[in-house]
Amino acid sequence: MAFEYRIVEQDPAFKVLSRSYLWKDETRQPGTAGYDAARVVQIYGTDESVDSYNTILRVDGWDFARFAKNPAFLWSHNMDPAVPTMPVGHVTGIQREEFARAEGGAANKRLLFDVEFPKRGTYAWADLVCDMYKQGHLRASSVGFSNLERKELNAKHDKEEMEKAGFDLKKGWAGDLLRNSLNELSAVPIGSNPNALVKAMRAAVPDEFRGLIEGEGDEITDAWLTPRLEALRDALTPKEDEDDDQDWVEEVVPPACDDCATLTVEARIAEHPRHDDAFEHELEKAVAAQEQESLPQPFPVLIPTPRETFETELRQQLKEMRDELKALRDELKQVTRPVSVEALAASSIEPTPSHLDLLVAENADAFERMSSLLPRR
Repeated sequence: MAFEYRIVEQDPAFKVLSRSYLWKDETRQPGTAGYDAARVVQIYGTDESVDSYNTILRVDGWDFARFAKNPAFLWSHNMDPAVPTMPVGHVTGIQREEFARAEGGAANKRLLFDVEFPKRGTYAWADLVCDMYKQGHLRASSVGFSNLERKELNAKHDKEEMEKAGFDLKKGWAGDLLRNSLNELSAVPIGSNPNALVKAMRAAVPDEFRGLIEGEGDEITDAWLTPRLEALRDALTPKEDEDDDQDWVEEVVPPACDDCATLTVEARIAEHPRHDDAFEHELEKAVAAQEQESLPQPFPVLIPTPRETFETELRQQLKEMRDELKALRDELKQVTRPVSVEALAASSIEPTPSHLDLLVAENADAFERMSSLLPRR
């Protein structure tokens, strides 16, 4: 989920009571190598006021363990890998701040994020977002998070508590989000004055891209502005370099000699077509590899795990055992089925001799000789 928060106005009555770091990247702090204050912006995130979703996020209940592994600062929560964009910066520190809106007023809490943008010229869209924050044209940020613990309220049973906290009773439901895990922080245009934002964009973007923010006579609303900002973002996003057809050849074709080290691949081949057998062999391999990459790839072959292989073999063995058992049962039925003497005599099937009959037949001669040796009575 994502919730949006405006920056608290810095009026004369506004007063910071205390400020302390909850998390920070020690390698990207003032005084360390590579730190550039001109590329760092402090952005207020969430406080403990009721938001447009009729919820309150408790500042002391944030968990930054997951976020600290990849403290990305995104554009409008864009985490879809299919969309050609990238983070516009990263968070280097998170501070807990207590403040009061008036002298002697009630204390409130909020988070303050230190956001570092890439070195100017690295990413045109990041440069634009950085400048828009510094000039005050972008004034909102939004947190993406996962709720870990909450208390649900409803106007029927918790009316007094909801009124005291400032919840909207007309919405009926309210949530006190006690513990939350931060996933990412995003720059968002929604919440800024659309007309002022468009005017600032037209003045800030390069001339060749100003046409993307057009329509002077149109009513500028969030619905009108969002797709134009997306188009501008895509136009300013670095595109992947197209592969040079010669790159794959250069990697496997070393200079044939010092004299042709500066020649192109075509000129080198023309100059020394058979300079080296190894050269020709490597070139053939490279051509074959390039052709293979251009062919449509089949569906990936799923290699079974050892457990899957074992289970398959076991199932096959069980099937074979079942088939053998069925065959034995069929034979047993044939043997044990009662058959009359008349039916047996009329059939063409001869009775199967017993083991004793076979033994006597095989040893008839031996029995005959043994009988002749016995005295006759």
